[in-house]
Order: sequence, then C-alpha cells, then structure tokens
Amino acid sequence: MEYTELADYPVPAGRITEWIPTVEPDRWQSDDRPLSPNHTAHLYNSESAPDSGDLGLGSWIGTAFRLPGDFDHSVFAAVLRAWIVRHDAFRTTVTRRGDTHARVVAVAESVTISARVQQAPPPGVGVDRHLERFFAREVSAVRWPHVVAVTIEPDSPIEAAKGVTVIVAADHSVMDAYTQLLLIAEFREIHRALVEGRAPALPSCGSYVDHCAREFQAAETMTADHPAVQAWRCFLTTDDGRLQMPRLPLPTQPTGAVADGAGWQSSISRWLLTAQETNGFAAACKNHGASMSGGAFTALAVAIQRLTGDSSFRFVMPMHTRTDPQSLAAAGWYVGLVPVDLSLEGAETFSAALTSVSSGVRRHAALAHAPHPRIASLLGITEAPRFAVSYVDGRHVPGADSWGDRDRALRSRIHNLDEVYLWINRTHEGINISLRFPNNEIATTSIHALLAEFRAVLLEVADRGELALDTGAPTERTMSTTRSAERR
Repeated sequence: MEYTELADYPVPAGRITEWIPTVEPDRWQSDDRPLSPNHTAHLYNSESAPDSGDLGLGSWIGTAFRLPGDFDHSVFAAVLRAWIVRHDAFRTTVTRRGDTHARVVAVAESVTISARVQQAPPPGVGVDRHLERFFAREVSAVRWPHVVAVTIEPDSPIEAAKGVTVIVAADHSVMDAYTQLLLIAEFREIHRALVEGRAPALPSCGSYVDHCAREFQAAETMTADHPAVQAWRCFLTTDDGRLQMPRLPLPTQPTGAVADGAGWQSSISRWLLTAQETNGFAAACKNHGASMSGGAFTALAVAIQRLTGDSSFRFVMPMHTRTDPQSLAAAGWYVGLVPVDLSLEGAETFSAALTSVSSGVRRHAALAHAPHPRIASLLGITEAPRFAVSYVDGRHVPGADSWGDRDRALRSRIHNLDEVYLWINRTHEGINISLRFPNNEIATTSIHALLAEFRAVLLEVADRGELALDTGAPTERTMSTTRSAERR
C-alpha cells in the first residue's frame, strides 16, 4: 500500500464511468449539531484560497483499488449508495447563514447515484489528467457532494479479468487516512453481499456528525490558560520570542530565486524496507523495549543528526482521535495535531536514543484531542504546519492482508512553496515513505539525502540490532551534500 498522487498511479486504459451522489434540493434538513473546529477552519481556508479547481487539479484525498468479479453498473451504483448511506459524514454539508456556516443533512432514503459514461479523453489528454479534472470540478469543501467515484473497465482482457479499477475522491472534511484505507474492504464486502443476496457483514459505525459536535464543545471550554494552549505556546516560541511552526532542518529554498514548477509540490513514494527487513527492525526495537513507531522516529532523528549535526528534532505530528470501536468503523476526519520535540542529546547508541525519543513522541499525544484551530486562535497564529511527520501502521486495518499492488491511497497535487510532509507507512509489505516538498533543486537534493540516511539507519538496525551514534559534526559526505544544495 502506497500513498501517492494520481499521476503516479497506473490507471488502465478503458471505459470510464463517473459516479456522482445526488439529493434533491428540498430533501436537505437543517441540523443544529455544530461543525467541528477542523471543519470550520477548513471551510474558511477553502473559501479564502485561490480556486485550485481553476488550476485544474483540485484539492482532495482518496483511494484507488480493484473490485474483483464481473462488473455490473447497476450493482456498483447500489454499492456506492450503500456505502454513502452507511456513513453520515457523506450525507452532510453546509450552508451560509450570514458570516457563519450551518449544517444540513440528508436522510438515507434521499440519496441516489447518477452515472455518466465517458468517451475516450481527447488527444493529448491522458486518463489520469481527465480524472484529475473531474475530481477538481466535482469535489469541493463548500458544496455537496463531498465524495465522488469513477470506475475504469480495462480494455485489456488480462486486466479486465482482475477486476474493475475504482477511484474514490473526497474532500478532507469527510475523509482521513484511516477512511482511505478502510473503504477498500467496505466496498468489497458490500459488493460481495449484494451479488450474493445477503446483508453486508460490517461492524456498526458511529456518527461522525456527533463526533464533530463533541469536538466543538471541547473547543468551547478551552481558554488561553488551558494546558494544551500552553504546551503549544512553549513548542512554537522561538529564541526571539516569536511563535513559529518548525521547518525541516535542511535547505529547501533557493536564494533569491523563484521555485521551479510554478509552486506545485514534488511528490515521492518509496519502499524503504522489505517485509523481512521491517520485521528485523521491529524485533530490534522490541528487544530494546520500544515500539516500531518509536524506532522509526528515532531512525529519522538520527538521519537528521547525520545531515545537520543537530541533536534536536522538531515537527508537527497528525494523530487519529478514534478512541472507541464505533469511531474505528466510521468515515470522517478524526485527526488532531501534536507538537513533537525530540532530542538525541547524550545518547551514544540507537537503543539509548530510543528511550528518549519514544518518550518525546508520547509526551503530548493527548493533545491530539485538543482542537488545534481553537488553540491557534487563542495563540493568535494563522500559520499552518510547515513540517509534519506521520506514522501509520496499516497492518490491522480490515482487509489489509488482501491489499494488492493496484490498491493505493491517493492525494491531489498541492500548490505550496515551503511545506514538507512525510508519511511513514508500515504494511504487510514493509515500510513505505511518502513525501511532498517544494518543487526545486535545493529541496530535492535535501530530500534525497534524507531518504538515503533514513534508509541506511533502518537497514543497519534491522541487520545488527544496534547502531553507534555519531554525536559530532556532520560527516564530510553529508556536509558536501548540504553545501551542494545551498550553492544551487
């Protein structure tokens, strides 16, 4: 399972059908449950930002996967409808009431699915570009539907025998990374059930709309002296007293030059370890009394230290806020942000660093449940995270053992000049890392150097179970890499 942009996914040539949920205007009902702070902030950002749909690529996340078996359009329409009806996140939207947003919902019975079979894309327009334009046009934070789908019935008989390709795209307000992974098993089970004439064997799921109301209430109780606000203030305060998000501690910007690529970010997905190597790394971490996630963050901190000579490592970490069985089965945006400040100070070995790093990662984990938009408002900051690192263990997601090479989490391209985001993913296949970063030669050199060092640390610990840390200045090799980047 990888996490890539649509352009990096092998979309087969074939017949494209666009699937769009519909609800008649008079079937929407007012709902007094408030929006979550995340949703409200997302709406205002979407309304104030340039229309990325005008740029041709939109802003969405989603999933591509194969749906095995004979493909029947009427059956797929029923599958998509059943999935949307199952999750109230997909049956809610907002309307404007003066300067605020109000929620409206659609009852399950009002949802229908419309299908549009498309002709082949015009000459010079690839299938992936056609799909990007469709998602950019149809998926929005400010209008419903917030989720759509396409199917591609492969022209190749060999590909067709493996199933139809399904791509689901949604606005972030109704979907997070866990939803992206969970939906594959849900679609496949609903499809099997409809074909076999039985009810889908799926766990009950909670209400995301109710979760939003609880998150809103939690934010309303927060004041400037709340411990979460103080923790973030301490984390963001620089030596000169300003509040500023941490940056990747490597060169990412040209000096006095405009970034390449007109501001579109670069994207990489790379397998760092095989399944066997990953098991070796996890075993080494366990032998030292730490988790695999703690080991991954330690390895990343060591890689940064090798490149910069700095023993400290700071970033923002997205964390899920699913705390009960029903939320585990629900679609939605169950994510909070956590400040992470790590140090390798005094550690001479990987195992010694594991203890302090694991403690640093856990220190503020509970802050994921403190809505960050409220914290930002109380601190008077508007800056979004500039350097974020996420770790996801997808092995226990329902259906993970059946993921294939065409099953993949997707994201749209991002227009940004200075953000660096890393997603470290453990699956049954090994460890994969996905990144987005500024599209210029300086950042590209830094990112490739970081990936090389990160993988080297992971491999050595996987092979030997331990690693001696160089607590001095960066090596000549890494210094030359950094100097080379800075000269360009």
